Amino acid sequence: MLDEVLDLLNSHSRSVFLYGRAGTGKSTLVRRFLRLVGQGVVVLAPTGVAALQVGGQTIHSFFGFSWSILPREAAGLGRLQTRFSKFRHISTIVIDEVSMLRSDLLDAMDLFLQSARADDRPFGGVRLIFVGDLGQLAPVLPSGMDGLLDEAGYQFLAAKVFRVRGFSVDEIELMDVYRQDDAMFLGLLDAIRCQGLSESQRQRLRDREVGIDQALSTMHIHLSMTNARAQEVNHYYLDRLPGAYHEFEAKMDASVQESPLPTEVRLRLKSGAHVMMLVNDEQGRFVNGSLGRLVEMDGGALWVQVGHHLCQVSPVEWPIYDYDCQDDQWQRRVLGTFRQFPLKCAWAVTVHKSQGQTLDRVLIDCRDQPFDPNQFYVAMSRVRSLDHVSILPHPEHGCWGLY
Repeated sequence: MLDEVLDLLNSHSRSVFLYGRAGTGKSTLVRRFLRLVGQGVVVLAPTGVAALQVGGQTIHSFFGFSWSILPREAAGLGRLQTRFSKFRHISTIVIDEVSMLRSDLLDAMDLFLQSARADDRPFGGVRLIFVGDLGQLAPVLPSGMDGLLDEAGYQFLAAKVFRVRGFSVDEIELMDVYRQDDAMFLGLLDAIRCQGLSESQRQRLRDREVGIDQALSTMHIHLSMTNARAQEVNHYYLDRLPGAYHEFEAKMDASVQESPLPTEVRLRLKSGAHVMMLVNDEQGRFVNGSLGRLVEMDGGALWVQVGHHLCQVSPVEWPIYDYDCQDDQWQRRVLGTFRQFPLKCAWAVTVHKSQGQTLDRVLIDCRDQPFDPNQFYVAMSRVRSLDHVSILPHPEHGCWGLY
């Protein structure tokens, strides 16, 4: 299926919305498409984490937009022809994790490209490939922007370029789920996604609930609804470990300091820390997203227990990409490199930062009310089996009516 879609994307000239449930291989397909097509194609994403997953840039950094950019301001930026003439040479823009793309930001891209390319067609004639699942996380609105978006909403399909200017896309749905193969679990995920849980499915979820004591003793990674809760959980566990902190400073080119980075510039660790691996091991002992425990720190190496394997882990060098136009051709280039141990403290991460990842086992922390009902679906769909899920409810509000 993925090979057929890849061939279609490569031979097709119209704009496309490529969508599918969690685990259908969307981000994998983007990475393969990028390797296949080369010049003239730019891969972007709404957030830094999503951009890192596909080796692209954020929309804001690529276009030079401020976080509060308005569409009419973007049109003015695009008129600076001498500075932005390179935008005339883009053939295709791929946007991954499009559920998090705001309608006004898409309209800003449209008006910017029209101005920069002196072409009044939608997006100045550039082909768009939208990739994502509208059943996953919705856009986050900057403070004070609610009133700036009209009644049509703020999902990308509500943009004026669709509603007013008649822009349209061909839709391709990925049907095959690769992350899970358990029919019962797939049915449960679909019911959560469509908000149509049966009573027996609700009971299955209630059976996964645990108390705070059990939650604090689990090896499962906590998926938190808020940044504050994730930081609180990580600090709680790390501070209670015996022994001294060890700090590991990344080596990085000055050119990448403002770019999204795969882990912290200054890693603060203790022996015993729960960590998430951020790369695939060449020997197959762990993959990106695997959880382990830091056993020992010895000079230039860390020793991490991942399942039955005690793994020596050395620093890894990541290329950090951006896009450049040379001789009227767009090329993805290495902006610089970032060298650090390929892990991070991972007692807890936010649901937003987990989108697009496959995780071994999760504890969904519902002590904070979700600000997006799709957070629960995203959290549940990170794992391969219901047996790998635990749920920590709020002591009074339970799971906020999620099931």
